[in-house]
Amino acid sequence: MKSPRWMPLTVLVASLASSTNAFADSAPTPMRAAGMVLLLLAPSDIGVIDSDAGTDLALGWSAQLPLSLRQRLVAGLDVNPGAHDHTWRGRLAYRYAWRYPFIGAGVTLDAAGATWSPEFGVRFLHTQPSMAEANPALHLLARMDLAPGFDRTRALTVLLGWTWY
Repeated sequence: MKSPRWMPLTVLVASLASSTNAFADSAPTPMRAAGMVLLLLAPSDIGVIDSDAGTDLALGWSAQLPLSLRQRLVAGLDVNPGAHDHTWRGRLAYRYAWRYPFIGAGVTLDAAGATWSPEFGVRFLHTQPSMAEANPALHLLARMDLAPGFDRTRALTVLLGWTWY
């Protein structure tokens, strides 16, 4: 059986995330520096978006700013290659996280306008035993794009990805 193309990236992410030493302990090695750049450029989420126009691939880049131990401000950009009505989406949201589940609500903007975007997700495969510090993990999340009047669902997105916090 042939190894999937994404396997080297998965191994790199797992090896970087499994380190318990803080990055400030020493100067980054060239391999770690290259891995950090790759993590910034690679999508943090991959999944599908289902809208009136059909189902398409969704790639997402997002960043979380910790406001407290459990609260995050999330900014993100989704690119949906092949989609006709949602080729890109920007999002600004608030997220509240427990160790495993998280919930959030935000505003999404795309070419068709603004929508409300509630989300629910589950984190798993944590690298640290608590949330008291940076705790890389994988996540699975579902997000809806609701029309401003809450009368219509414009899209539903399901994403698998990783987070640093």
